[in-house]
Amino acid sequence: MKVLSIIGLLTLAIIMPCAAQQIAIKGMGTSYNSQETGLYAAHATYPFGTKLVVTNTQNGLSVTVTVGGRIPDDNQWKIALSAEAARKLEMAQDGFTPISFTEMPKPAKTKTIKRIFSQTGPAIVHSTAGAGRERTVYHPSLPFNSKVRITNLRNRRQAEATVIGRIAASKDRIIELSPALGSALGIGSALGIGSESVQVFIESLNN
Repeated sequence: MKVLSIIGLLTLAIIMPCAAQQIAIKGMGTSYNSQETGLYAAHATYPFGTKLVVTNTQNGLSVTVTVGGRIPDDNQWKIALSAEAARKLEMAQDGFTPISFTEMPKPAKTKTIKRIFSQTGPAIVHSTAGAGRERTVYHPSLPFNSKVRITNLRNRRQAEATVIGRIAASKDRIIELSPALGSALGIGSALGIGSESVQVFIESLNN
């Protein structure tokens, strides 16, 4: 912990709460000579690492300090500031300076929104896209072994499949289906494997 050498003699005054429901503490601060550097403060209850905004109410100067130490909560000292913090506030070298401090508002947490992969485009049935009766697909970018749901937009039939291989991106087809998958979707049996593309809707089931 940094040696703290600026001690504020403060009285607690509750002012109108701001939007973040912060409580400002106002009073008098005093400075002591020290060569210590760093913008630090000691407080009775604020957790270590808490950021406090301290203001010299005579000149309007403010500085942000980090709580890095403790002071007793049963005496007249409400906060202790480092010498460097006092210099930035241009606090009086002798006597007392009116100051106030309040906790810096914490940044609001942002909610992470998952992006669900979906794609519409032509599909063809190809014999190399699966083995035996397995429902598998080849796709340009979906991860290997990820699960997808395929919807035949012509007849609205659906089936799930596993990505097992890659194909080059092409406007002629966005995915290649195994014969077993094509049969489940009603694609390929009447058209002949690879003879025609059918519009499908692809949904990733791994997001």
